[in-house]
Amino acid sequence: NGRLVTTLPRTHIALIGVEKIVPGLNEALDVINILPKNATGQKITSYVSFIKGPTGGEGRELHIVLLDNGRLRLAADADFSEALKCVKCGACANVCPIYEIVGGHVFGHIYVGGIGLVLTPFFHGFDKAEEILKLCIGCRKCNEVCASKIDIEGLIVDLRDKIRKPVGQKFLFGTLMKNRKLFHATLRAAYIAQKPFQGDGGRIRHLPLILNRETANRSLPPIAEKPFRDLVLETSKSQVPSSQPREKVLFYSGCLADFVYPEMCQDTVKSLEALGYQVSFPQEQTCCGIPARYSGEMDVARDMAKINTDVLLKEEADYVVTICPTCTMSLRHDFPKLLSAEPAWQEKAERLAAKTFNFSELAARKAGTKDQGPGTGKGERLTVTYHDACHLKRGCGVHE
Repeated sequence: NGRLVTTLPRTHIALIGVEKIVPGLNEALDVINILPKNATGQKITSYVSFIKGPTGGEGRELHIVLLDNGRLRLAADADFSEALKCVKCGACANVCPIYEIVGGHVFGHIYVGGIGLVLTPFFHGFDKAEEILKLCIGCRKCNEVCASKIDIEGLIVDLRDKIRKPVGQKFLFGTLMKNRKLFHATLRAAYIAQKPFQGDGGRIRHLPLILNRETANRSLPPIAEKPFRDLVLETSKSQVPSSQPREKVLFYSGCLADFVYPEMCQDTVKSLEALGYQVSFPQEQTCCGIPARYSGEMDVARDMAKINTDVLLKEEADYVVTICPTCTMSLRHDFPKLLSAEPAWQEKAERLAAKTFNFSELAARKAGTKDQGPGTGKGERLTVTYHDACHLKRGCGVHE
């Protein structure tokens, strides 16, 4: 059909986006080399047509119409112009778990998949993009397969800062979550308030009023009776400081582990101590800011990055260790990016990033040099299932 419609009619009109223009044949061949490999796994596409236009045939015409439709505005935007590097291979849609479930009629407007979420606001307006931008879960699979190395997930998150926010969101993030004492007091109160909504097994079902949609298709884990930050205060009073010089670890728990799974934090501390580390838990630490950032509240995310950077650099330590992959990515990669406009803060964030590790990273490093830790030396053989967390694998490059 492609050859038929470009040769049979006496007038050939080609409508192309301005981003499709390349300097010459060599650059066009680069695109042809990349496109089929990333789109369908082929070495080369079935056929390629090079059209120069009429060769003197009487009455034949070729008209090329260059379409702007927001493309030049996108090209001039320093924050988002990299989206125009897209070669339209569709690989980001092929691997997207949301696209797999709901399809392109839901996850896209004209352009679908991860890159479609970035292009839609510029080509068709933010009103067409508001709902679909909320669908991305931030797994970063699109970044992993993109032949042009576009930070698709990062651009999607940045675009959320530009759309209209739900009523009450500014209070939730700007007032509640940013105020550590108020936020943590609210979570403690939630332990009591959750009881009427708990079902079998203690999980939370059917939240009231505007929160109902959060439990419409799933149950939520309950808030623990005592968060880890309270438990660690109780145990630290009875501990005798070691006189042996050891490497020191600051443990950054993250909100979920602290207030929902405190037993995981306790096991982590025990494991770190068994590996020979001295562990400290800074009580002033608070949320890493990812919920605010993913909701488009960038100013709040920056403030929380500053709070945590100050807290985690105030106490001398060799490492900062987390058990949450998302927190690891935040401290290691997001903080320096969020604070890049302020050199002094960026330098602090980079110092923090350099000594931030996920627990599994540090444990694997230690295991490579010493046979230490709970359960070793007893001849035990255990089967372990390891999950490659999205933000640990694709956000931090930690896998295998």
